[in-house]
Amino acid sequence: MLTDDRPLYDILACSVTVLALGWLVVALTRVVRRRRPGLELGRALAAAAALRLALAAVVAAVPALRPLRGLDETTFVHQAQQFAADPSSLGAMPQALVGNLHVAYMGVQQLVLQPVSDYPLRVGHIALAVTAIAVVAVAVNEIAGVRAATITAWILAFEPTGVFFSGVLHKEAPMLLGEALVILGAVRFYQRRDATAVALMVPGLAIAGFTRPYAGAALAVACAAVCLHAALRRLGSDRRRAPRIVVGLVLAVAVATAAAPAPATVLRTVQLSQNANATDTSNLRLDPIDFSSVGSTARNLGARVTAVLLRPYPWQVGSSSQRAGIVGTATAWALLLVALALVATRARSTLTALAPLLYVFVTLTAVYALSTGNAGTGFRYRTHLLVALAAIVAAVASLPRKRVRAKVT
Repeated sequence: MLTDDRPLYDILACSVTVLALGWLVVALTRVVRRRRPGLELGRALAAAAALRLALAAVVAAVPALRPLRGLDETTFVHQAQQFAADPSSLGAMPQALVGNLHVAYMGVQQLVLQPVSDYPLRVGHIALAVTAIAVVAVAVNEIAGVRAATITAWILAFEPTGVFFSGVLHKEAPMLLGEALVILGAVRFYQRRDATAVALMVPGLAIAGFTRPYAGAALAVACAAVCLHAALRRLGSDRRRAPRIVVGLVLAVAVATAAAPAPATVLRTVQLSQNANATDTSNLRLDPIDFSSVGSTARNLGARVTAVLLRPYPWQVGSSSQRAGIVGTATAWALLLVALALVATRARSTLTALAPLLYVFVTLTAVYALSTGNAGTGFRYRTHLLVALAAIVAAVASLPRKRVRAKVT
């Protein structure tokens, strides 16, 4: 009598990947503790991993919840299976991987594990997100110390959109890791101007660029701004600036600008996407907007930024999946309000330490505002903005307050 051993194999594959994730949490905790004495991230990372694993399992077990993940991941899993069967399916040239790094990542997992279900693939994405939390916490530690880094790790561990989208087989988890590496590299370069910072930014930009090219381009702009700012600052014992970095940066920007598509071409593509979404009749449809020229983009970008940061409003939701997102929207609003309140009570001189985080936050906000077609997509994109925002909140909370001058009678 033949028996089907696929369920047993799937249980083993899931167990192996979960154990590997646990080992990753332990390894990250030890590495951080060794290189940043006093910074203990073990509990926060374990909580982040456990929450994401549990939610992914619950969504998989309840058929009514599965539509929450959307339709795109079905396509990505199919592409990953094709890649596992024939790795040349993505092409032999690196250009074929642009925008498909997440597919190649899942394809390698399919090739190695050959899982029956997609849960081991989700564990792989969760591992990327948990690593990103550790990296961002280390970056905040460089700015504002252990307390701020710990707060950042706990915020990101429980932030609802991050918890949910970390387990979705989409581009969000790889992007989180790429953004985290860029943030850490930018913070280090801003403070030290050393080669290690560049060694962190480059792989971060590569991961982001091969996953979501337009977001990778925005991160490259943020890195250029950080490097220019750092080059013009007086650092080190001799308090010198770095004019050579400025010259090299200007040349690199000139070459990149010459190689990049013309702004009119880029805006034409953006406008076509906006026009396509303007025909959407769902309750999450955003008002049509004009991005056809540089001037109109400058005038109208603020409206899209507001939509990405604040929408969908709780009174606009029209389905169970949208109602589930209210918690994430409320969290985003709370972080924004807390950030504004904290910045208002801190001295300007101490806020200069936040420059790398602000550059990343501003550039990502702008590019995701340009690419957002409806409030549902913006809700998913906001996951990445909240990473930088949580880091800003935790860092600002640990910076000195403004000094109140006593009135002399």
